[in-house]
Amino acid sequence: MRAAGKIVVILIVLLVAAAGVGWLILRTRGPTSFAGGTPVALADYHGPAPTGIPADLANADLVKRGEYLARAGDCAACHNAPGGKPYDGGYAFKLPFGTIYSSNITPDKETGIGNWSDADFLRAMHDGLGKDGENLYPAFPYASYTLLTDADVLAIKAYLFSLKPVHYQPPPTDLGFPFNQRFLMKFWNVLFNPGRRFEPNSDRPPEWNR
Repeated sequence: MRAAGKIVVILIVLLVAAAGVGWLILRTRGPTSFAGGTPVALADYHGPAPTGIPADLANADLVKRGEYLARAGDCAACHNAPGGKPYDGGYAFKLPFGTIYSSNITPDKETGIGNWSDADFLRAMHDGLGKDGENLYPAFPYASYTLLTDADVLAIKAYLFSLKPVHYQPPPTDLGFPFNQRFLMKFWNVLFNPGRRFEPNSDRPPEWNR
């Protein structure tokens, strides 16, 4: 093997090793790891619920809880283009290699998410997969939303489905090669999507975890 070939092989090995180390670090660290303490499964946490809605909404209906969570997540900021209607999509994320447009998340059955099941919505929020199994781009921050409990995600869905459907098809995402190859997001997910629900820190009070 020529010297140039050996150098290429060495570089590939180093890149793979670096990716592996990065993966291990990201997979073993949660959003509160910086503070030390002991993270525990939410079901094993003893004390007031550190996720979801505040205590004064504990008796509110599902739609009201979902409205609070949608506002807390600032969903409208990305799913509302200037001059458009709330949640009808079309907001442009302009990147050096093209433009990503946010989707219509009103309950319109043709251009929105009106035909999405609970399982479809959970898969999008937790795994970054669309209704037809296509990989979504992380301009939609599912790597953060994956920390939400199923109950909170479905509350958000209930709120969105309570809205008036808006029949509007946003422009198609337009990215240059190779960024237009959605399957590449599978590799991005391995590195950056923790794929697990929020784990509160048992050594911190509920207010801190919240």
